[in-house]
Amino acid sequence: MYKLRIVLLDEISSYDEGKLINLLLYKDKDKFSIFHGKVNVSEFILWMKDNESNIRYVDLPDHNCSIDSIAYYIHEFYEKIDVDNESLIDMMFEYRASHCFKFAARGVNFPEIYIGKSGENYELSLYTNKGEWRYLIDIDDLFTHILH
Repeated sequence: MYKLRIVLLDEISSYDEGKLINLLLYKDKDKFSIFHGKVNVSEFILWMKDNESNIRYVDLPDHNCSIDSIAYYIHEFYEKIDVDNESLIDMMFEYRASHCFKFAARGVNFPEIYIGKSGENYELSLYTNKGEWRYLIDIDDLFTHILH
């Protein structure tokens, strides 16, 4: 399983202003960035703390089978949704608000990277027309080392 780290690239004068960061995934000698840009680090970490329980325990709405990735499932959901099913649309928005890093970095051109429970594991995933990826992560390590 991969581990996620937030690496600050700017001097630390205040976490409240935009700071240049790298979100790094690593496992053994394999290490790479999934995001490089400026974010309000305090808001990003607060969003993760506030959503820890949802990230750990809340399943995707209206999902009863195995999925390729959270990001792909959400993409397909919006491609096929019955627009009259407002309650399901609202449930999916609530899921996205607590599982998509884009909501942790408002005002930033942040990709729709999702974090959440996938079966018995936890994943980070991204799906776009240009490509997709999915990595299983150590969720306990994440919340131990980044947030507490």
